[in-house]
Amino acid sequence: NVLSLTVYSFLLILIWIAVTRRNSRILWSLALALLPFVPASNIFFPVGTILGERLLFLPSMGFCMGVSQGIVELLEWTGPKMKFFVSFEQIEQEKALTSRIFLAEKRKKLNMHMKVLVTLQQIIYISVCMIGLKMGLKTIDRSADWMSENALFEAALEVCPTSLKVLNNLASTIMSSDENRAGELLDSAIQLYPDYPTALVNRGLIHYASGELAIAEQYYERSLLLEPNQLKVRVYLGQVKRSLALELNRQGENVNATQAFRECLSHIDSAITRGIQLPLAYHIRCDVGHEIGIDGEVNLRYCTTALDLNKEKNRLGHPEEGIIEEDVALNTAGIVLTQLGRTEEAINHFSSGLSINPSSFDLLVNAGSAYTESKKFDDAMNFFQRALRLRPDSPELIANIGWLAEKRGECYDARKYYLDATEMMQPRLHPQILKNLNNLENNCVAKSIL
Repeated sequence: NVLSLTVYSFLLILIWIAVTRRNSRILWSLALALLPFVPASNIFFPVGTILGERLLFLPSMGFCMGVSQGIVELLEWTGPKMKFFVSFEQIEQEKALTSRIFLAEKRKKLNMHMKVLVTLQQIIYISVCMIGLKMGLKTIDRSADWMSENALFEAALEVCPTSLKVLNNLASTIMSSDENRAGELLDSAIQLYPDYPTALVNRGLIHYASGELAIAEQYYERSLLLEPNQLKVRVYLGQVKRSLALELNRQGENVNATQAFRECLSHIDSAITRGIQLPLAYHIRCDVGHEIGIDGEVNLRYCTTALDLNKEKNRLGHPEEGIIEEDVALNTAGIVLTQLGRTEEAINHFSSGLSINPSSFDLLVNAGSAYTESKKFDDAMNFFQRALRLRPDSPELIANIGWLAEKRGECYDARKYYLDATEMMQPRLHPQILKNLNNLENNCVAKSIL
């Protein structure tokens, strides 16, 4: 366009002036302004980043040097050595050859030129001061934009409302605090460029957080089709598959749930095999391994790795990479330890988790189950009662209390709890609760208790 042509022409003229006059200052200013800018300009190849301030520091120095040199050139141009001046010495030499009237006219022209040049110099000095003041105020104003990532991307959005990077980055910073707006920003980015993998992933994360698992799955799969080597996305897709499998389990669709668990493991194992160091990957691998009955020691190794990675990333100051909450990881590890019969270790894990999150329903229930296994029935009931205060209508919790009563030999109470849990789950049926109820009735009839 015309503006670009004007800019390039001006730059070529500057280069020609600098070379012909051998002005090293102009050459240096042009070199600092142009050379560091070229790699980030996407002229020769895409660099995959936005043209932010970090890429403009050196070009800005070159620009400032060029402006300074321009001011110096203007001041020199308005000085007393310009060609249209006639020095007093030349005038004195002409006294004998010129009339007094001619001399007066020349002095008058000299005075007029001097006034014009003095005025020009004053304008230059005032302009320099105004530019300095304006840039100083702009610096103060712009500094506020650097107070946080959110403020920086908000300011960038005002300048570049259609920038894919800005839309995606701003959505990433507000995703946890304002899901609706983050979703709108990502939708704008995807509308501008439907094959933008990062925006697709982030849109999937928002749908997952909203419980829209099927939609989240679609976004993750679209992103993977575009960039198959995104290991994090494989983990996120595995996370969705696990959630879908757990939901299918609750609905009694065990065959479909097992298939979803298998698909989950496929994605997670692929990411782990390729060296991902994301705690969430190892945590899901441990949890799903437990769900489908993989060897407990193998599951425990994955749980331990998840905990270690989580602590390491938090220690190094990368909490955004420590995706799983420590109490959740401790809970899963405790479940696996309980399965292995290492109930004391499991209880220690549950206690550590409860010290972090005392109101965790899952930790309270699982701690109660571990104490039940250890035949510490009073402690078990204490944890179950704390859990009841949080969710009195949980059929799984009621069933666990029934199992505690059964272990105590209180067949009548156990049967009541099992029946209550079964009624709560209607129209669904929980196979384990039905199994426990059937075993209880057989055992108690044999003992002539019921």
